[in-house]
Amino acid sequence: MINAYTEYANAKKGTCVLAARKTPCREVPDVSANADEWTGYAEYCNGPASLGSVCPEFSSPTKGWFAIGGTSLSSPLWSAVIGDRDGYKGQRTGLANRLLYSLFNRSKAAAYFHDITGQGQAANNNGLFPVTRGYDMATGIGTPNMRAIITGS
Repeated sequence: MINAYTEYANAKKGTCVLAARKTPCREVPDVSANADEWTGYAEYCNGPASLGSVCPEFSSPTKGWFAIGGTSLSSPLWSAVIGDRDGYKGQRTGLANRLLYSLFNRSKAAAYFHDITGQGQAANNNGLFPVTRGYDMATGIGTPNMRAIITGS
């Protein structure tokens, strides 16, 4: 297994493959989250149009529930996971990278992250960074197993 924290540290030093020489950059993804609108997150919205709500435009026939996706939901999802962890633990996590990479580099990384492997999928990359087992430059260390990250078990 690649030591992902070392990869992260090297990227912070500016050793980016596609950057101009001696130009600091950071191209390493740390984590992933589902951004597919077809398998998106369930959202409930029932505000009335008379109060300026756009809910009636998006709601499905099942009383205000609809699926929503996109990368703009990934960051709030990870923020919520770390916020829930802070509340559960009764202390702030701070910079989450140290925590996440320490969990990933344990022998039971699969307990904390869902590895995005691309197995059984059509080729889906930009030609430079395919998904692979373990850490990769497309999906980082994977998507969260929320319960395990929040509770530590």
